Amino acid sequence: MNATIDGYRYSEGMTSLDMPAVRTAAVDSVDALAPDDAATYAGWFACLADPTRVRLLHQVASHPAGITVGELAEALGIGQPTVSHHVRKLADVGFVTVHKDRTSTVVRVNPSCCTGLPHAADAVMGVLTPRPCCPDDLPDDVTVRRMREQDWDDVRRIYGEGIATRTATFTTEVPARDTLDEQWLPDHRWVAEIDGTVVGWAALSPVSGRDCYQGVAENSIYVGDGMRGRGVGKALLRTQVIAADEAGLWTLQTSIFPENRASIALHHSAGFRTIGCARTDRPTRRHLARHRLPRTSHPRRGLAMTEPPPPVDRAAIAADLERARIALHGLVEGASAEVLDRRSSGTRWTNEQLLFHMVFGYMVVRRLLVLVRVFSRLPDRVGRGFAWVLDAATPVFHEINYLGSCAAATVFDRRRMGRHCDRVIAELQRSLSKESETNLRRSMAFPVRWDPFFTETMTLEQVYRYPGKHFDFHRAQLTLG
Repeated sequence: MNATIDGYRYSEGMTSLDMPAVRTAAVDSVDALAPDDAATYAGWFACLADPTRVRLLHQVASHPAGITVGELAEALGIGQPTVSHHVRKLADVGFVTVHKDRTSTVVRVNPSCCTGLPHAADAVMGVLTPRPCCPDDLPDDVTVRRMREQDWDDVRRIYGEGIATRTATFTTEVPARDTLDEQWLPDHRWVAEIDGTVVGWAALSPVSGRDCYQGVAENSIYVGDGMRGRGVGKALLRTQVIAADEAGLWTLQTSIFPENRASIALHHSAGFRTIGCARTDRPTRRHLARHRLPRTSHPRRGLAMTEPPPPVDRAAIAADLERARIALHGLVEGASAEVLDRRSSGTRWTNEQLLFHMVFGYMVVRRLLVLVRVFSRLPDRVGRGFAWVLDAATPVFHEINYLGSCAAATVFDRRRMGRHCDRVIAELQRSLSKESETNLRRSMAFPVRWDPFFTETMTLEQVYRYPGKHFDFHRAQLTLG
């Protein structure tokens, strides 16, 4: 192994506030940054090009339990629509997660940012250079030695203390001694002592029984309660890494919860690099289902901070379009001329005019799709300004909306309305089938005062889903019965 675990080590980082420790010609060559990694990092940095977005992310990261959009707006002194827009952009690249709590939108930082952003910056700035095996600034009062038979009780006690933190392992009970004895490599078990008391342990486990993986192991390091932050883990990891080098192991790897920043920093100090995130659906007492785990190991891989979002359910959107088309025919064909001329409930329209307005919801989507495709490629402030202007004109819009449906219903009346609906929905179905996943996630700011189903920022996918909600809302106002 030539005194390294994985060939490349983190450098000491910044040598001053101004100058990164860059590579020199004397340093061995390092793999070029992969195009996919470069594209990913560029997306992250582009998202943070707006200072307001940086301030917002900092505010969210300072509230681990989450913070509402309203609280963010108050803290930053900007409007809620602006905050919502920036939150959507941060969520798109995986910096934050968003969920509803009754009527409030709660924003939380994605823990993987804690490893993803520093790694990306290091990769781009060229500070991921070879470095000595491990730091040598070890505490004087910590002694590391091989584990002995009489250490098992202390080792299992410290294991239990690690489980209790809920950030160390998925394991919920301390494994039996025989289980651990069978799992751990015999020559790679270490304990740390302070004043003769065992305060931590480290062990290696094989990742596979296949011959080709004999040089690959997974490490575990646990430090007892009250002893963390004293350099115990650093001393254990240094001993573990050097012993692995001498034994001919070529790769050490581990899985760490994103919240366990101390462990991530510890491993980085010993030359480990974050190479990706894994997901698990395994249920635990800590409700960590589908939790992302940063993996640190081989350096020739970049960090995948977030997994690709699931594909848009086009079939569901298409089915909803067809549902409305069939329902519209049933409503029109099942009503007499007298019933269609009757006033609807809660609107100024007749039933016939309201039915056209329900069709109009699908007609307008064709134009909204074009707007989203255009404005999503323009600077954010352009889209926000456009939405603001439209919102300001809301009273005029509502009057035009009313009169327009009254007039159009004389052309697309009960005899033509169904056929026109068929043509519009068929066009939307064709358009939907041709959309790429990337396009369906394009978004722009919307005038929320125009329609109760408009949100501050809407994606192309949400625009395709909008007319079904609009249709069902106005269907309840019909007085056909």
